Amino acid sequence: MKYLICQEFSNTTNNHAGIKHMCNLLKLHYPEEYEVIVFPDLYISLKKNIFIRKFQSILIKEVIVPYKYLKIGKLLNNKLGIGDTIYLLEYFELLFPQLILAQYLRRKNRTLNIFGLVHLVPKKLEDSFSHSEMQKWIKPLSKILTLGTSLTDYFSTKLNIPPIKIRTLFHYVDLEYYKPLKREKFAIPKIIVMGNQKRNFELLKEIVDANLDKTFIICQGVMDLTSIFIECLNVELIGYVEEIELLKLMQNSDISLNVMDDTIGSNVITSSMAVGLAMVVSDVGSIRNYCKSDGAFYCNNYDLNSFTKALNKLCTDKKSLYELQEKSLVYSKELSIHKLHNNLCEI
Repeated sequence: MKYLICQEFSNTTNNHAGIKHMCNLLKLHYPEEYEVIVFPDLYISLKKNIFIRKFQSILIKEVIVPYKYLKIGKLLNNKLGIGDTIYLLEYFELLFPQLILAQYLRRKNRTLNIFGLVHLVPKKLEDSFSHSEMQKWIKPLSKILTLGTSLTDYFSTKLNIPPIKIRTLFHYVDLEYYKPLKREKFAIPKIIVMGNQKRNFELLKEIVDANLDKTFIICQGVMDLTSIFIECLNVELIGYVEEIELLKLMQNSDISLNVMDDTIGSNVITSSMAVGLAMVVSDVGSIRNYCKSDGAFYCNNYDLNSFTKALNKLCTDKKSLYELQEKSLVYSKELSIHKLHNNLCEI
């Protein structure tokens, strides 16, 4: 049995993307092979008062989370059989440190396969942990799982983790939910911008200013980008919307513009591909693991004109636009939940 330990995040609880939904899909399609344990979002009811909020946060992280993880550990230890595997799917998450569970299970069973999935970019890891702290987290694991070769290379070169202890997987997309909408092609292609993680909004502003003949739909999510784009007449800012509304925005767009400082396995990238958007991306991180060598316009963050050239090409050459959209659909099929299941079985 494969035990999947994932985290509930209240703002994405019922979304068709992310790790929790991935677990549910694996359980749905392969019920005899997976069990899912969802750790609750304990921070959802924090008080507004800053002092009470701080006290609650410390109490949750230092007392309640360890208690609940040890409780899960004892439950698992009593039911684990030969060949069973533990997957800790939010490893290196500070607010819900799965290290506690990994250490407990390792003390109880020296031969148990414990895999920790890491999907944070190296900069975020470096900001949160020293190298010695990361080594401490890695020690109880049988293998580290990553969602991109750039993170695999980081663990190998910066932390000297043996290649045999690292396995590169790739993210998934729910192809039953994220799919293109048959619609009339617009004379002027629509450009949509999504995502908050490791996005370069200063560079995005420069791209917007350099392309006044194009309209950009910028989805802010939980951020407020008004101060950056308030004077941009060619920008339509979209506040936080439910997933179904975001999907409609994607299905009625043509180009997905992703200006990023880094990326590993991105829901925005995988869902954009599944919807059939032409991809214009910063050439950073593990992006080529997903869009492949010919599935996107890869742009240089230090060359503003590389983004402008890509957008001009797609907005004026419909053949190039349709070809890139078709490649997105083709390559997204390689990110199915069934492909992920096969990869997990091969570890």
